Amino acid sequence: MNAYPDTNAPPHHSGLNSKSPNDAVYRDQVQLLYQHLPISLLAVLVIAPVFSFIIWDSNKTYPILIWLVLIFVLAGIRSLLRERFKRLPLREINTQQWEYYFLAGVAASALLWGSTSLWIDEQSPVLHQILAVFILTGLIGSSIAGLSFRPVAFRLFLVLILLPYIFKFISFGNTPHYAIAGLMIFYILVMVPISMRISRVIKESLQLRYKNNELLDSYQEADKYNIKANKALYEIMEKNKEKELALEKSETFLRSILSTANDVIITTDKKGIILAANHTIERDFGYTKQEILGKNITIVMADEMGPRHDHYMHEYLEKEKPTLVGRMLDVMGKRKDGSLFPMEITVSETRVGDNMYFTGIIRDISERKEYEKMVFNMMQELADAKLELEEANTQLHYHNKTLTDLSEHDALTDLANRRYLMKTFKREWFRHQRNHKPLSVVLMDIDFFKRFNDSHGHQAGDECLKQIAGILEKNIERPADFIARYGGEEFIAVLPETNLDGAFHIAERMRRAVETLQIQHGESDITDHVTISAGVASILPAHNNSGEQLIKHADEVLYEAKHNGRNCVKKHPG
Repeated sequence: MNAYPDTNAPPHHSGLNSKSPNDAVYRDQVQLLYQHLPISLLAVLVIAPVFSFIIWDSNKTYPILIWLVLIFVLAGIRSLLRERFKRLPLREINTQQWEYYFLAGVAASALLWGSTSLWIDEQSPVLHQILAVFILTGLIGSSIAGLSFRPVAFRLFLVLILLPYIFKFISFGNTPHYAIAGLMIFYILVMVPISMRISRVIKESLQLRYKNNELLDSYQEADKYNIKANKALYEIMEKNKEKELALEKSETFLRSILSTANDVIITTDKKGIILAANHTIERDFGYTKQEILGKNITIVMADEMGPRHDHYMHEYLEKEKPTLVGRMLDVMGKRKDGSLFPMEITVSETRVGDNMYFTGIIRDISERKEYEKMVFNMMQELADAKLELEEANTQLHYHNKTLTDLSEHDALTDLANRRYLMKTFKREWFRHQRNHKPLSVVLMDIDFFKRFNDSHGHQAGDECLKQIAGILEKNIERPADFIARYGGEEFIAVLPETNLDGAFHIAERMRRAVETLQIQHGESDITDHVTISAGVASILPAHNNSGEQLIKHADEVLYEAKHNGRNCVKKHPG
């Protein structure tokens, strides 16, 4: 027998026999955790290799491989545990024990994901850090539906994954990482109440399902009884066409049915005058049988329903249109005290000779309408919770993008900073290594810049750096070329697929462009305006050389240019 709940069955058809509805709801919550486990495991098995690829480092190959193996082993163990749970006979399932097993699996999985923070350090590429956080928050967000059946499961998964990263980023002691840690704390504060709200709605839905099923059972039994009663009533009225005695007997039988039926049963003639009613008329409408007999049927209807009833009867009697008879209608009833309530009415017709009678079975459906309203409100709450989750994810994506931009650009010159340089330079190096194309760099330094700062002040020095950064960037023509600020007064140009002569030509063009700015420099030993010196190096990337070697060559010839008159460009012989 399947251990998972049948969401369409009444309470006694789902799971173990419980002592109370709360026990049954708790059991169904645990069963739903296991039922949705395969989706979570599939997401983990897909995301784990992608995550490993992002944080891959040759110095951490074996730890990452071991972590990946543990992820797959744990997923297999949890899958086997789920199959064991699925095959257990219902009477042997200990709900609390199996919840502990599930929470242990969640905790182990979260600890494995949280342990990846050990491989994050300040030297790790910022993009890798941000992608890692983005993937982890995405993994957590995707698990909210599958783990919120028991809120403790989601909170355990959320906290054990993110806390190690929060502490790690705080330990770095810089503003960007403080910001990332703050966003992760904000994410926890947003996701926990959303999870609790989803869990509450699910729990209330399960409770409502049990109540609805019980009510549905009672309605079905009543319907069966009413169908039998109507059939018997119809047979009796048919017999009354032949014999007066049969009519008297049928009236006696009818009165017995009316006295035992739980619903209100009213019989009228074709003018709508009430001829008979059972005892439940006083319970539902407040009228005694003596008060109601001889009155028009519209007395128990809302005021606006009276004209509609008269119209339906006219259509049926004059044109034989079945607008009322044989249909189940929801209308508003009116009690003796004037209060209104929703009721369900089914009308049947009986002919005895030339006489026509109508019998209405009336049921108060106020409770059912309340349940329908509750279900609608719960569905609305679920939709609102989904919108809140989507808004939180949008804000997180925006802040992550802002942090990435701030961490990869120099605030003063708006050029790429050294962090962005090293990331892009490494990518270009491997690309050129695959394509066997030359890669060149130009390392530039402002001549006598310290004297300029001391003489003109730091504000003028900052303005000088901005102007030079702008003119250097204008002299980079190809989309793949880029300029970065390398140090205080140092700049570097990375020139993909450019040989030494081509790089030298570009460096000379940038040197002349800086001279055209004519920024006054009275403390320079070589001229009266600001100039730069540049070192050019080029290399064909291969396994026997490195990017650090290329930059070192450029630095060597820059040193030579600064000690051979400045305001010149030197190139490394290769």
